[in-house]
Amino acid sequence: MMRLALVVTLAFTACLGVSALDADSRPVSKVRTLLSDMVETLEKEAKEDEDVYEEMSCWCETGKVTKTKALADNKDKVALLADQMEGYVAGSARLATEIEKLNKEIAENTEALDTATAQRKKELAEFGAEESDGLKSIGSMKGAIAALSKHNSEMQEPQSFLQAPASDDALGQAAMVAKSAFDRHSDLLADAVTSEQRETVEGLVLLQQGVESKIKQPQSGAVFGMLKGMKESFENNLAKSQDEETTNQKDYEALKAAKEEELAAGNNAVETKTQELADSDEKNAQASTDSEETSDTIDADTDFLKNLKEQCVNVDAEFAARKKTRQEEIGAVGKALAFLSSDEAKDLMARTFGGSAAAAASFVQLQDSSKKRALVAKLLGKTADPRVAMLATMAKNPAFKEVRAQLNAMIDKLGTEKEEEIKHKDFCIDAIQKNEVDTDSKNNVKNDYQAIIDDHAMTIKQLTKDLAELRAAIDAAHVSLKRASEDRQKANKDFQQTVADQRATAKLLVAVQEILQGFYGKESLLQTGVRRVAEPAGAPPPPGFKKMEKNAQSGGVMGMIEQIISDAKAMEAEALKDEEAGQVSYENLVADTNASITAAQKSMTSKTEEKAKNEGAKVQKQLELDTVDTELSALKDASDDLHKDCDWTLENFDARQGARNDEIQALREALGIF
Repeated sequence: MMRLALVVTLAFTACLGVSALDADSRPVSKVRTLLSDMVETLEKEAKEDEDVYEEMSCWCETGKVTKTKALADNKDKVALLADQMEGYVAGSARLATEIEKLNKEIAENTEALDTATAQRKKELAEFGAEESDGLKSIGSMKGAIAALSKHNSEMQEPQSFLQAPASDDALGQAAMVAKSAFDRHSDLLADAVTSEQRETVEGLVLLQQGVESKIKQPQSGAVFGMLKGMKESFENNLAKSQDEETTNQKDYEALKAAKEEELAAGNNAVETKTQELADSDEKNAQASTDSEETSDTIDADTDFLKNLKEQCVNVDAEFAARKKTRQEEIGAVGKALAFLSSDEAKDLMARTFGGSAAAAASFVQLQDSSKKRALVAKLLGKTADPRVAMLATMAKNPAFKEVRAQLNAMIDKLGTEKEEEIKHKDFCIDAIQKNEVDTDSKNNVKNDYQAIIDDHAMTIKQLTKDLAELRAAIDAAHVSLKRASEDRQKANKDFQQTVADQRATAKLLVAVQEILQGFYGKESLLQTGVRRVAEPAGAPPPPGFKKMEKNAQSGGVMGMIEQIISDAKAMEAEALKDEEAGQVSYENLVADTNASITAAQKSMTSKTEEKAKNEGAKVQKQLELDTVDTELSALKDASDDLHKDCDWTLENFDARQGARNDEIQALREALGIF
């Protein structure tokens, strides 16, 4: 405003020092030139401010978008890590509970097995005692029966055996055996012995002890029958106890095998779940660390974004203030220019310098008015806007008042359109950026879901491969068992044939050896063909037979036979040893193979369950991914609509704003001329 006041002062000073015509032609022209230069300078400074503001806006928008996206990504990451940690904590709690439950089951199974073992030992001890006692009782019964039978068999009349009285000693001994059995096994013999038989036995015992008894001397047949009945009772009871012992032993072995299998499975499960618990805790700790670090990053980005917004708001306010001040300054300078060119200014200068000057000024004004109308029409005719073209036509009309009103209306409307277009541009930028941020966020979620799906797919693929390998291993183990069984049968058959051959060989050679031994084993051989006679007086007789001696090779043959027999026995022993070793090796192979098959089957069961879980999780995550794809498709449609509505505006914004500014400038120049 100070600069404007100086300009106005200079203009009027120049007017006062010269005539009206000179003022309009020289000083006023210089002032106009000065004012025009000032307008150019102000517009140049405004352009520089706009460039600076544009750079700052770009920096603000870039920082805002970058940090907003980073915050969204990190918040999604924190949420994802929170879900993961929640899953890890839940998994660890579940595993701890399962381990505790398994340990409890192991303790219960161990206690049950120990209890069953102790009970089995107790039952076995009781059975041993009962069996020993039963055998003793049966032996006693057999002894008494045998003694009584021997006594009766020595009688003269066997046909009256059952009626014959036995000796007191035999009956007494039998009665004492029966009495002892009564005392020790009264419950067992309750059905086998009647009360009369019991009284008879007790009476015989009293007689045996020299005590008088009221009973008559019983016949040995009655006692003999009673003893046989007692013996049968003991034998039946022993057989029943042995059967029960066999059943108890089988039940114990079955229980023991089942409990040992459950204990092995429980220990394996505890070991597996303990490792899984350690892995879950480790992953939870890592996720917690990542979450803390990401939260720190979020805090730092939040502070940065807050400061960025404050700084950018300050920049917007400062630019708006500078722009407003500069526009006011430009407007003031423009008004000064318009004032210097107005009729009021001309009249004022004419009145100031006198009447002659007024007449000349009036002539100049009339002449200049015509020129002004032509200039305004020319300026307005340069624009392509039909409304401005209409004003150009109206400018040729001497009625300026209506034209000025139309020009002002056009300037206001163009300014309104300019502001609306700026607002539309801002809306487009904000909407497109928000759509891009949302799209990036959904793409990140999609990538995360896809990574999880790929992880499940890889796990399923690996589990499928593992199951195929386990199935192949089980089939190979069955084939190996079958081949080992066939080889074992063949080896056993060869062993039996070898033993049979060696035994037959040894038997045959022993027979040959016995034959040869019968001949070569004599002390001396019979000497034949040798006679000792007195030598004749005449010529000596011819030589006699040679002395018979053992064949020189007989010893070698006998030794060879002995060696062959020894080798055959050694080969038989070696074959037996190899057969035992082969059988042990085969049994170990069967046990190890069955154990590996059982372990592989358990592993297949576990991996099948794990595969099913991964397949279910994959399907669920795929459904979630489909939902995200639907949301991305909606965002894509929205983006297409935004670009369809905004791309032309954004691409042509500067050109349209420049054209509109040119129109406004032209209109203002026209107003200035008016």
